[in-house]
Amino acid sequence: MQYTWTYTDPLNTIYNIGLYHGHDTGHVMVYCNGSIVIIDFNILEQKKYSFYVGEEFFELFLNKNEDGSFSYELKINNTVNTPLNKLRNAEQKNYNTLALVLGIAFVVIIGITIYFSVK
Repeated sequence: MQYTWTYTDPLNTIYNIGLYHGHDTGHVMVYCNGSIVIIDFNILEQKKYSFYVGEEFFELFLNKNEDGSFSYELKINNTVNTPLNKLRNAEQKNYNTLALVLGIAFVVIIGITIYFSVK
């Protein structure tokens, strides 16, 4: 089985990620832009691989189906503690703080407006 995925990072760098999984042998090869990232042999059951593409941390899932065939998922892991994920979390925290401050300011302005319009 052969699968390919294309990932474009925030700087518009294009990565072509490919997977070869031999049906009979179970041999696995994962490559990125022509460079081999993972080689594994006799993979006939479910397995997960983790690797970096650029600064992004990916997880590749080889899922064995009930009929013995495989399905494949490639996901970005945004929860593992990587420098990029730390940066994302800090940025999200800043956005959340800004939203809270703006929300409080909005409520205060509405309250002041209502207070002075009633007088």
